[in-house]
Amino acid sequence: MMFVDEKELLKAIEKGESEILEFKPSLSDLNRIVEVVCSFSNKTGGTVLIGVDDKKNLKPAERILGVQIGKDALEKIANKITDNSDFPLYPTISIEKTADKNIIKIDIKESKNKPHTAFHRPFTRVGDITKLMDRTEYERLLLERKKADYDIQPVEEANYNDISQDAVNEYKRKYEIINEKKIYASNEELLKTLHCVDKCLKPTVAGILLFGKEPQKFLIKSYTTIVRYPDVKVTDRHIDSKDFYGNLFDQVNEADKYIREHMQVVSKIPKFGLKRKDIPVYPYFAIRELIVNAVAHRDYSLYGSRILISMFKDRIEFFSPGSFPKGITPENIVNAQFSRNPVIARVFHDVKYIEEYGNGIDRLLEEVKNHPLKPRMPEFADIKSAVIATLYKPDVRKFEMEAFDLNERQKKAIEYIKQYGKIDNKEYQTFCRTTKPTATRDLQELIEKNILTKIGKKGRGTYYMMSQL
Repeated sequence: MMFVDEKELLKAIEKGESEILEFKPSLSDLNRIVEVVCSFSNKTGGTVLIGVDDKKNLKPAERILGVQIGKDALEKIANKITDNSDFPLYPTISIEKTADKNIIKIDIKESKNKPHTAFHRPFTRVGDITKLMDRTEYERLLLERKKADYDIQPVEEANYNDISQDAVNEYKRKYEIINEKKIYASNEELLKTLHCVDKCLKPTVAGILLFGKEPQKFLIKSYTTIVRYPDVKVTDRHIDSKDFYGNLFDQVNEADKYIREHMQVVSKIPKFGLKRKDIPVYPYFAIRELIVNAVAHRDYSLYGSRILISMFKDRIEFFSPGSFPKGITPENIVNAQFSRNPVIARVFHDVKYIEEYGNGIDRLLEEVKNHPLKPRMPEFADIKSAVIATLYKPDVRKFEMEAFDLNERQKKAIEYIKQYGKIDNKEYQTFCRTTKPTATRDLQELIEKNILTKIGKKGRGTYYMMSQL
């Protein structure tokens, strides 16, 4: 809790103790102070003011007792807290002055490694009271911490022989080229530094996923599936389905390649004979960024789920197992930074699979915003068991109508077909008030530009419909 000046300090004292503020009259009960600091770290953080009476019936000025500060007092308090907390807590300790009296201020932030214990017991904060944490809450926090640290957990069934030295060497090669730095460490030492193996060379979850010979042998669902559907809904009938196995680098590269090969590209043909420009309906960077995000940030402790990418007629959905971490929402994802798997994220960052921490989503949105086909902006949804990111396909037909040099008759005919589903040569002549040779020439041009499809060979049964893109 920051106090800009003495006035703010007095105002906080006047308000009294709360879920984030505790008063202690002296240093006589340091053990209890350690417990309070522990409770703050296990909730949302807080401040202890030593030298302030905690009696509620006193006026603010009467509460300020001050405290004698001996030699190395602050260091002794810090050591007392650190030595008797597990994981060790490192608060910020300072001295505030008011009414010529010293007040010791101890600030502790909410911990990412909770639950912490003080003297081997977990404490929590309920209102203005520090109390022992119940077993259910303690075990829940332990489970969350285990998930948060999941990618550095050792894979018990694996050994160092399950690491592909070729994959490690490829990482070193890319790192040295991109960063213009030589890696002199052996593969074993490098993997230890990256937390991909432990000190006994036992592969971690991150090590197996990034450099394993057969990652799916140990983490069965650690693969990616892409399914292509003919329309806008999930059905039993699909165009194609493919699974991508191997390490995470391979999955990203192969999934990215597959989507690029199976996504539509529209062509803009400028006037005056300039070179044709091919425009992918989805920005290439956006596709790769969402694949990388799904792979790098999914919850690998959820054994029954895989990454699923669904390609529909109007969008692509990226399904990544595991909800957003605490504090991250679809609304603040652009500004917030998080990584459920910090080891995987770091290794990806080292070789520019992740460009800069926290900048990927920003650039993704910028790429979509500036896309020449003007698609709808991406959406992110947390469905508790997973995060779904959606890229929307732009109105390609509208773009192609603008891109082609169509005459007014052809434009009118296209609107007619949109309303009635089809048109024949005679209807074209009547609706556009033109001759048969002109109608025939106009319709043939629309076929050649792949805007219309001719149904029937010739004669009265022949008509024209919009081409299926």
